[in-house]
Amino acid sequence: MAIEWFTSNSKDGIATLYDSNITLNKNTIRNIEDAYSVMLGIDADKKQIVIKPLNKEQDQRGDIPPTHKYKITIRSSYGRIANKDFMKKIEKLGGFTLTEPKKFTTLYDEDNHLVIINLKEEL
Repeated sequence: MAIEWFTSNSKDGIATLYDSNITLNKNTIRNIEDAYSVMLGIDADKKQIVIKPLNKEQDQRGDIPPTHKYKITIRSSYGRIANKDFMKKIEKLGGFTLTEPKKFTTLYDEDNHLVIINLKEEL
């Protein structure tokens, strides 16, 4: 008998997109709890949002322009990145409107320390 035991780490990473922010669930922020700020990117070919967490040292060393960094609020059960202009770009990329929240799966790229939201995998 092959049994796969369920643990709290087995839950999926989920990002909920709103017209003003991205909210990341606990399993997603587990990998980026030390984030002081983030960089936001778009891979248009793969229809992905890419989030690069920056720790305090990376944020403050001066080699990343302030216009490339965004505040992330991390609480015990979620993380939130607010930026209405970015969310408008996401609506265009995804071909949808965010009048109602939309949920998507997230992946964590350990090699590059990135959170990836796949806009092709709506829940």
